[in-house]
Amino acid sequence: MPVGPLAVTDEVSLELQYNVLRQSQADFGGMHQDPVGWNVLRHFVEDLKRLGRKSGGGFYEYPPGGKKFLWPGLAREFPRLAQQPTLADVKMRLLYVQALETSRCLEEGVLTNAEDADLGSVLGWGFPAYTGGTLSFIDTLGAASFVEGCQRLANRHGPRFTPTPGLIARAKSGAAFHPQAAWPAGKAAGWV
Repeated sequence: MPVGPLAVTDEVSLELQYNVLRQSQADFGGMHQDPVGWNVLRHFVEDLKRLGRKSGGGFYEYPPGGKKFLWPGLAREFPRLAQQPTLADVKMRLLYVQALETSRCLEEGVLTNAEDADLGSVLGWGFPAYTGGTLSFIDTLGAASFVEGCQRLANRHGPRFTPTPGLIARAKSGAAFHPQAAWPAGKAAGWV
């Protein structure tokens, strides 16, 4: 990805994300589910007052005229665990959760076609271009393979990786998001 997740979060602003989630909590009450990172985001905004680049620092420090660097206090606030995920696991988790959410947006009518989803994911937030976009990523892996991967991730990392009913149906039928393409299902497993 051209910009890592922490850098993107700083650029967008931790405060903006915090405010959006607080509004969702207020609007949806008991139906709202806090994202996995809510406690980290809340701690940065409420306790540490680190709101992102616009306020001089979030996950990174932004010295005037200098190059950004990870905030040294990050290791104190969130000590490194002895057991670290592999690079392949991190890549898989990042790619899968984004592709899964894009599929959910298409199922819920937030997006109307796969082409817009792919274009938006690559040009909008920097999903890796070599994949063709989030839904092309699923097509290239094959929906059945993608669903299996989601289920393994959900078992290890929680329900945010649970495949949607639409993806499960797509896996059973063999349908692709881009049906005009002849995707070599499963051939791209080396991507993650």
